[in-house]
Parts: sequence; structure tokens; C-alpha cells
Amino acid sequence: MTSSEAAQTIEKALRERTGIAYSVTSGRGTVQSWIVVDIAVERRALPTAEAEREELARHMGFARWEGTILIAGTAAARRDYLARALGAEQGEPDESLSSLLMPVADDPCRRGEPD
Repeated sequence: MTSSEAAQTIEKALRERTGIAYSVTSGRGTVQSWIVVDIAVERRALPTAEAEREELARHMGFARWEGTILIAGTAAARRDYLARALGAEQGEPDESLSSLLMPVADDPCRRGEPD
């Protein structure tokens, strides 16, 4: 499964399970294989954005929103996050998954800074 196919599948699974359209995009350029999961772009500046991100985190099996959800370009990571999008029960938090989350403040692509 390519990064684009995985992103489309995860987005569809989340939409079908939650009824909410989330932004699930595959990377471009040097980060082609990464997938980014967030609330829809048009809702990010709304006063409800933080609550919507908290809800997304719960839908993806996390206790709370800690930053942009970045899915590594490995088959195992894609399978794990597809299972999360489908609502699979999650056990104890896997420490290896925390490396897939990048706080928004640390992500220069999300801060709106010019190149």
C-alpha cells in the first residue's frame, strides 16, 4: 500500500466511523512516505479547534491531543494507524508510537514560517 493509498484508506475509515471529515494527507518531497492526520484545514482557526483535535486523538486511540499525528512510512505503522482509524481496541500505550507524534510547535511546516 502506497502512502497515498494508506492516507485515503485511513481518512475513509475515520469518516465512516465518526461521521467527521478529517484531514489525512500524505507527505510530499523529502517526506513522501509520511502521513499527517489533523482536523480539516478550514476548522483549524475556529475556537472549537482544540476540542476537535482532542476528539480526533480519542478516535485514534490516544488519551489526549499532544500534537500533529505523523504516521511513519512503514507498513507496520500504516497498519497500526489504520486499525486505530477503524476503532480497534488499543492496549497500553506503546512507547514506540510516541515517536510518531510531533508537537505542533516543533514542526516548522505547521508554524506557517516561510521557507
